[in-house]
Amino acid sequence: MVSDPNLALLLIALGTLGVYAECCLPGKVVPGVVGGVLLTIGLASLVNTPVPIHWPLAIATILPLVLATAFLLPIAIRARRNKRLVMLAAAILLTTSRVSAHHAFAAEYDEEKIVSVSGTVSRFKWTNPHAWLYVNVKDASGKVTNLGFEMGSPNGLVSRGWKKLELKPGDAISVVAFGSKSKVHVANAKTITMPDGRKLFGGFGEPPGNPFKK
Repeated sequence: MVSDPNLALLLIALGTLGVYAECCLPGKVVPGVVGGVLLTIGLASLVNTPVPIHWPLAIATILPLVLATAFLLPIAIRARRNKRLVMLAAAILLTTSRVSAHHAFAAEYDEEKIVSVSGTVSRFKWTNPHAWLYVNVKDASGKVTNLGFEMGSPNGLVSRGWKKLELKPGDAISVVAFGSKSKVHVANAKTITMPDGRKLFGGFGEPPGNPFKK
């Protein structure tokens, strides 16, 4: 099972499309089997996840993928001998999924709401589609609050100098992030000052201030 509810929803969407493909291509078996497995994992994960789901973001991310695939798959199947049309359908689907993903930051986070904290790492989850960093922050009274920072994808982080085991529990770090629009203890990481003093960009590809954005 997966711990990220949005990833669980994506598995459900892909599983549904696999079953749909099996209906369009009866007897092929593989799409239906893969779709059934993804549906099972996605549904089981969604039922057991302790993390609240941000439904507007989930729908905005997954619905375009489902609609585009449902529209393009029958076209690709009918013209499966026409490689150019199949490649065009695949390109449109990829573009649709990328565009929907790019809207995730604006839907979830506020670029005017800057969060700046220092604390110790409690957990660093190197997972797809986005890594998560959890930091224990102590206030003036000694009360400890655990904050969650959503980061970029593992592949994107590697290209920015990150390593899978870069952070471990107990490491002292500082984080500058964009606060969530709806969740008090959640933010999107912008820059993280590492224990050795290095500053690494840790956010999505689209947020303001990304030094790698083209």
